[in-house]
Amino acid sequence: MLEGAKRSLRSEQVPKLTSLSIYRKKKPRKIMNPDDTIKNGPFSWRVETLLGSGGFGDVYKVYDEKNKAKHYALKTESEDGKKSMLRLKVEVKVFMTITEGRKTNPNGFKHFVEFVDRGKSEDLGCKFVVMSLVGPSLDDVRKKYGVTLNDRSTPYIVAIQSLEAVRDLHSVGFLHRDIKPANFAVGFGPTEPTVFMLDFGIGRSYLDPKTKQHRAPRKSVKFLGTLRYASRACIKGIDQGRKDDVECWIYMVFDIFDPEEGIVWKKVAGRDKITRAKEKFFEGKSKEAYKLVPYNLKTIVSYVDSLRFQSAPDYPFMINYLFTMSNQAGFPINDMNKGAWVGSLKNKKTGTGERTDKLSGSNDSDT
Repeated sequence: MLEGAKRSLRSEQVPKLTSLSIYRKKKPRKIMNPDDTIKNGPFSWRVETLLGSGGFGDVYKVYDEKNKAKHYALKTESEDGKKSMLRLKVEVKVFMTITEGRKTNPNGFKHFVEFVDRGKSEDLGCKFVVMSLVGPSLDDVRKKYGVTLNDRSTPYIVAIQSLEAVRDLHSVGFLHRDIKPANFAVGFGPTEPTVFMLDFGIGRSYLDPKTKQHRAPRKSVKFLGTLRYASRACIKGIDQGRKDDVECWIYMVFDIFDPEEGIVWKKVAGRDKITRAKEKFFEGKSKEAYKLVPYNLKTIVSYVDSLRFQSAPDYPFMINYLFTMSNQAGFPINDMNKGAWVGSLKNKKTGTGERTDKLSGSNDSDT
């Protein structure tokens, strides 16, 4: 077949190629089996099972051979992928920044997994990170486990915890840029009541590395994210600031309160139409979005719409307002550990019940 390809190229007088590597099939990615190990410094990570796979890597449930009782998630990323699609480097940078933040604030950053190890496997042709295990994503909690997240105080608990995560990420100088239910997960074991932020693969520092001041906006930015939850600026190719993460968070909160009609553009196709639907939403012309969503959430919607590129969102105002809303709705939050999913996932288990960051980069759609 290769010789045929060569003859075909010659017969059509195509300029001589220095390499015919374009005709070689991409090597299949190596998958680890149970009991395989990766040794890295003081750690010897032994595979227990494969948790999931994506376009550029896999996630395994592992344990360190020195302590078989404690399990972690080991996430790989193949080095064969297109550089612009590889995300692990960014995630490691975010993890390390959060780890540094925990040194000065030991009780902070509770909405982020524990970063344990990172390294490179020559045998597998990949880089990897090891982190603590978490449970299913908010999206899976609803769709695969059938847990209702919009009942009583639960949507307020989800909204508050996820906004705390956004606040904490911003506090160390990073934007997430892909806030959505699939990128938050509930905890596992003792941390089950906690909502964790996942997937920092398209995150970006909003601070200038030299001055540590807010960056100036770039003139044009390629779209990265999920169209359904992306901010208006993101869709338009405008550089994002902290306000854009909070705008995405608003869309997610509406989706949590009302999975069917909270996002009125859910069945709309095309960037222009979706952008216009989001603009109408912020103009107060989408009353159907408030069928199940408390109308006084519009106060936060209006506040976020007033923010500008370099604005520092008032997180305490928004969090306190959510507590007030919950009280006014007759569901005072006396315990943030009382989300509807707590204690109910084991009874409705469909898989491992464990998860770490999603495996592939984000795209334009939300399937």
